[in-house]
Amino acid sequence: MFADDLQALKRSAAAAVALSLCVALIPLDSIARPGQTAQGTAQAEIVQPLSAQTTGDLEFGGVTVSPSIDGTVTIDAQTGAADYTGGARPVCATGYVCGTQAASFDIRGEADRSYIVTLPMTAIATLADGAGPSLTVSALNAVSQNSNNRVSPPVLDRNGNDTLRIGGKLLIPAGARPGRYSAEIKVVVSYD
Repeated sequence: MFADDLQALKRSAAAAVALSLCVALIPLDSIARPGQTAQGTAQAEIVQPLSAQTTGDLEFGGVTVSPSIDGTVTIDAQTGAADYTGGARPVCATGYVCGTQAASFDIRGEADRSYIVTLPMTAIATLADGAGPSLTVSALNAVSQNSNNRVSPPVLDRNGNDTLRIGGKLLIPAGARPGRYSAEIKVVVSYD
């Protein structure tokens, strides 16, 4: 009987130790106390909206093209200068714009903030009546007057202003029908 009591005592001691270990593992501050509250903060920053106003269109000028050789006209975004390749040649035809220029936009927004310019990969130029082949405008690229290069992101000056210029390449198929072609190019600006 003494051995049985000793075994029972050992089991009770083991249970007490296990129970005390379980209780010791529960942190006291994890027990919910009624009526406690926590407080967080909601914040917002209002910034001046970013806007773009067109001040000049991308102009490839008057161009002739060979009846058998495709040609291209590339307008430099920074200078507005044109480069002609293949069967494309500059010409000043009556009723058409002779000069070439990069598109330009006045950008307005929050002072000293950088922004992102998103341009389409290509745009399709067609005649007003929709007849004839379409011309592809590609290699669209933008240059900020404030950053003055294609590497740095555009940035608004201390007054929240910038001028953005856009250039691109016009692909003209051989023997393209004469006429005034136009394409809509969607330019999206957003804060960086």
